[in-house]
Amino acid sequence: MRYLSPTSLPDSPPLDPPDKKAIQLSRRKLLAELELSADGTLLLKDRPFSRNDILEYFETLQDDTVLQYHAALGKDEALLAFLEEGILGEDARFAGAPIYDDPGFIHWISPYFYTAFTAFVTDCLRDIDETGLKALLRNRLLLTGYDEEQAWFHIAQGLESTVSRLEELHRQAEQDNTVPPPADILPLVDEDRIPLIVLLPEAPFAAVRDRYAVALMQVAILVFNKKKESRDTAQKWLENAQVLAVSKDLAAEVMDKLREVEKIRKKPDAGLVRAAVIMGIIILKFVVFQSPRSSGYEAPKFTNFTYINGRDTVAIKSIHQLDSMMHRRPDSVKLRQSH
Repeated sequence: MRYLSPTSLPDSPPLDPPDKKAIQLSRRKLLAELELSADGTLLLKDRPFSRNDILEYFETLQDDTVLQYHAALGKDEALLAFLEEGILGEDARFAGAPIYDDPGFIHWISPYFYTAFTAFVTDCLRDIDETGLKALLRNRLLLTGYDEEQAWFHIAQGLESTVSRLEELHRQAEQDNTVPPPADILPLVDEDRIPLIVLLPEAPFAAVRDRYAVALMQVAILVFNKKKESRDTAQKWLENAQVLAVSKDLAAEVMDKLREVEKIRKKPDAGLVRAAVIMGIIILKFVVFQSPRSSGYEAPKFTNFTYINGRDTVAIKSIHQLDSMMHRRPDSVKLRQSH
């Protein structure tokens, strides 16, 4: 439930000290306005309140302890804005009043804080708002132990859905012997979101982070093997998988995959090597077998070429024979000058 301070009511009844007559007057005015509304609701802080909502709210204000809690919150502008509107500035700090250590106060405020907290963190992860998430985590979480556990569980469920979708894309691609469509996979592997996930406390997110790392590693390897033009991206995904991994064994496995990828990428491209060999042979044919056009220059006489293919060597005596050998496998050609 979203928090609403009595000071945000139309007449803003005073709370320190509380004026119960002013509170009751505010109640009557709101009920009167409600009678005139077309849909039977009133908007307070952009949220609809029915008649029952208003009656229940003012019923809680009959408790002096609750009024004391409201009064304490009214003095904490940063906390009040966060609870009522989900707003938290980059440098916002909760006041840290002594009453925040009161178990009764924590029990009372926890449901309100839970609502604002889960919505804010979810929005930060969705919108890649690292500044907002850091600002919130710098402040004290005014939650009971149970509500904090449930809050992290609720937030983790959002990540679980992302991981499940990534796993499904990988399974489908392997089944079809293809690569997941970029439009489907890119939103699930946004590298800007990884640092935000790592900011979250490790213990509640260890399992989902490891699952995410595995799924990311599997997709990265698939793309690396099947799409050479996307190897830079695939390697970056592997690096992000290593950042996500909590388990030491998993982190080591991802590191091994990264080393394999880097080793493969350092090898010269076989196609380029072959093209270079062929081009060299073509040039060699031109230089050796073409007659010099200048009468003042006598080309050196080469009469013996050796084509080496594994253990076999073949003497090359003519350009036609060289052409034939080229089409088979131009691995290397050695040249010897006759005397």
